[in-house]
Amino acid sequence: MGKSVQKATPAQVAAKKSEKAEAGQMPNLANATPSFLVDELGALKRQISDLEKTEAFLKEALKARLKDQRTVVGEQFTMIITTVTQERIDPNKVRELLTPKQLEKVINAVTFDQMRFTRN
Repeated sequence: MGKSVQKATPAQVAAKKSEKAEAGQMPNLANATPSFLVDELGALKRQISDLEKTEAFLKEALKARLKDQRTVVGEQFTMIITTVTQERIDPNKVRELLTPKQLEKVINAVTFDQMRFTRN
């Protein structure tokens, strides 16, 4: 009788990939096809999106519990809150204040390839 081989769950596969990535190991892509790479990138982007949602949820939960604390020490990480002020240019205001000729002098068009992934 042959051995029954148990297939890894998606979570187990993701955990294994995460372990390799944390160890600085990149997969061997010598035989990777474009369709395989698209699937890998799409799955990765979905994981990142899920992680970003979890991050936002946890940050809100943390803020709700902090009161006036600016530093929290956990078992593995320390979090320090700093207040940062950034100045940003309002593009709508710039367009309102400058003439089209003036805008031509300050606008720098940037062209790049963008990859979009949709679930099949």
